[in-house]
Amino acid sequence: MATAALTIRPSRALADTFARLAIAAAATSVVLQFVSLILRPELDPSWRPISEYALGNLGWIMTLAFLLWGLSAVGVFAALRPHVPTLAGRVGLGFLLIGAAGPILAGIFPADPITTGPDAMSATGVLHSLGAVLGDGLPIGAALLTWSLVRNNPAWSTFMRPLVAATLLAWLGVVLLTGSMMVLQPQGAGQLGPDVPIGWQGRFMLLAELAWVIVAARSALRQYRRGR
Repeated sequence: MATAALTIRPSRALADTFARLAIAAAATSVVLQFVSLILRPELDPSWRPISEYALGNLGWIMTLAFLLWGLSAVGVFAALRPHVPTLAGRVGLGFLLIGAAGPILAGIFPADPITTGPDAMSATGVLHSLGAVLGDGLPIGAALLTWSLVRNNPAWSTFMRPLVAATLLAWLGVVLLTGSMMVLQPQGAGQLGPDVPIGWQGRFMLLAELAWVIVAARSALRQYRRGR
């Protein structure tokens, strides 16, 4: 028994560290996004996607926000992994890693300007767009992990409400952005621009996903403290 305890404790301590890392990275990403909004008043956030803020002299602020977004997802993956015994949860962890790769890829490879047509996209622009697609793995992973953690699991029953609420919020962000693009993008002939005001919806989705990361990481941290 003593040997087992010595084996388990380091993994719990490491999970605790990753939970703290996830919270710090997610919170810093949120702050940087607001800083970017303040420092780039020439860009209209109502229709400019967040990727546009990663271009130009101050683009490094949003680039760092992207990278921290991905890092926060990696952190919560590591923090939750010891608590996920089910198949659904393990699949959720896989989607969470895919979702983490999305903003990291988007941060490393900046987007093309919004006026760039599909046929004129650069290689970095294509990779950035791929990152945006991969980012959808995060809300899928959030739903599967929340289901796995709170379903018939007394140890996580205390965290059910905040986890479920955060998961629903993340999916509300996805629905709002997807629905807005489906309705508004035809007005711009399939091209983003002033006639397609989806900027705030994109920011809401991003903030909602980071909120789930913080809630999940904080729940894992509290669970670790209980078991210590």
